[in-house]
Amino acid sequence: YLRYPRMRDEALRRWRYAVKNPLHGRLSRRRILREMSLKTRRTLGLISDLLGIIPLLGLLGLVGGLIQVLNILASPGGVNATTLIRGISAASVPMVAALSVVIAGVYFKHALRIRAVREIRLLGDQLRHG
Repeated sequence: YLRYPRMRDEALRRWRYAVKNPLHGRLSRRRILREMSLKTRRTLGLISDLLGIIPLLGLLGLVGGLIQVLNILASPGGVNATTLIRGISAASVPMVAALSVVIAGVYFKHALRIRAVREIRLLGDQLRHG
């Protein structure tokens, strides 16, 4: 998103250089569009990978909190309700936080994907018409 304007300007510069030879220009246009499309997809792929890892981190926090709850239940001398509630909170907060981040991340990933497709189409039009 932040690097795209520089990448687009470089692609346009390469296109203007290649347009002097019509056959080379047509092949170069296809190559430029393919390269730009691959670069944007690679970034979106990284975002998808991160969105896949975040719930696992939330699950890890959930397991840690459940271990705290089980330690409280196994402790001799009775169960203190306050410490039990703290353990349950420690179990649920990481998972809720992870899912909240993933839901927001899916929205932004979708918005970035739509923008990337639109920008590649606009670049294709710019390369076609000069």
